[in-house]
Amino acid sequence: MQHPPKKPTKKSSRKWLILLLAAALALSAALVLLLPAIRQKYPAKMPAYEIKESTVRTIGSHSAEQIASITLQPPAQNSYTLYMQDGTLMLDRQGTLCAIDADYQKQLLDMLAEISIQDTVTENAAEAADQLDAMGLNAPQARAMVEYLDGSRETLEVGAMAHGSADYYFRWSGAPGIYLCHSGVLENLSLSQSVLLPFEQVSISPSLVESLRIRNAAGECAFAFRSGASGELTAPCRYPLTEDTAQTLLTLLANFRLGSYEAPLTDENRDGYGFDAPLCKLEISQKAGAINVINEDGSLGVAQLEAQRLSFVIGRAEGEFFYTCAYREQVYLISRFLVDALVQADWHSLISRTPASVGDALLTDIVFETAENTVEISIERTESVLENNQLELDADGNLVYHTSVSINGQEAPPEKLEVLLDSLNAFAVEGDLPANAAPEKEPRWRITLVTEDGAVRVLEGFRLDVFSDAVAVDGTMCHYVYDEAIDVLMTGLV
Repeated sequence: MQHPPKKPTKKSSRKWLILLLAAALALSAALVLLLPAIRQKYPAKMPAYEIKESTVRTIGSHSAEQIASITLQPPAQNSYTLYMQDGTLMLDRQGTLCAIDADYQKQLLDMLAEISIQDTVTENAAEAADQLDAMGLNAPQARAMVEYLDGSRETLEVGAMAHGSADYYFRWSGAPGIYLCHSGVLENLSLSQSVLLPFEQVSISPSLVESLRIRNAAGECAFAFRSGASGELTAPCRYPLTEDTAQTLLTLLANFRLGSYEAPLTDENRDGYGFDAPLCKLEISQKAGAINVINEDGSLGVAQLEAQRLSFVIGRAEGEFFYTCAYREQVYLISRFLVDALVQADWHSLISRTPASVGDALLTDIVFETAENTVEISIERTESVLENNQLELDADGNLVYHTSVSINGQEAPPEKLEVLLDSLNAFAVEGDLPANAAPEKEPRWRITLVTEDGAVRVLEGFRLDVFSDAVAVDGTMCHYVYDEAIDVLMTGLV
């Protein structure tokens, strides 16, 4: 009987395992032999020293009272020295010693009072002598030299950022090792002279601003402001502003802030700052008055401001985010974001396009004059008195008034006034007057508005063409309206 053929027998895997082990041993031996050449061709980017500690600790301490001077060498800047006098660090500014900002002084002295480290690279700097370049310690990016009253000196040096860490290589002459320090140490040693000097910040209160004058590439213009954030253009011509525009200008002034303190202004650096051909000049007049302030404890207080005139010169752009600014013969950097609208201001785009609106002001007289009709409207307001002879107040605490209206001497319902006021507020110009416009010499209609404070505004319409009238506001023509605009306003009055 014929038996079926036997299946082939599998070869043992032990033979392959032995071969793989032999290959791995051979490769390892080759790597060991080639390691010096590999290191020479591909050197380590950062020191290979193992961090021996991973906890913050203090390696030295001193009393600030023993400090005589501190010499700082910030990154890419000239070194300068701070001198201790009666517990205050002083900076030499053109031969005059000036006290530095109290907060910055505390930062520096706190850092020097306790020399704290994040980690230890090596306790013996000699072990890492061949790695000092990679650590940035042969040419440290920031350095401080502290001299004490007894004549002794100590040096702090901050090098490069450690690989895989937010800390920096650090060396202090009072200890033999190389360490890692927090980024705050570098920040304290990087303080420029201009940052250290304190200065008085300007305080502009919108409720106290009386006038603003701007000189820039678009020309010169001036604005006057009254209470209630209302205002008007006063130069180069007289023209009303909308409440929103007036409020925007006042808000820009309220947010005006001086930034970092730059090198003193001299005849030699004046042009470099851009002040020989400045981008903008600002003049602000502010009356005396009280303003609300936040006290140091967070409570609300009141401060009295004296009347003042403030002048600023915006020199040139400093990078993408700042302008140079001269104030009281000192130079600062200021945020472009906060002042760009003033630097670029053009009065044509700021004046009101609803010239018959008087905002929050209360009208007492309105007169419409055309060739066919004259309509005189008088408004009287009397305070509302309750039965107990107390003045009536609304939910917001404001006085309640009774309003009486007369049109050409005849009593009219107050609702008619409300409709008219809505129409006046909505009376909008159609566009800017063309440069070659030649309107007629005599007005074909006139609107006179008188407010409770005695202010008078006169709008006149001069025939421009068959469809439109040029509008003059207090004698200034900037815009035009369609000729039926006056008819819409007077509808229902006659």
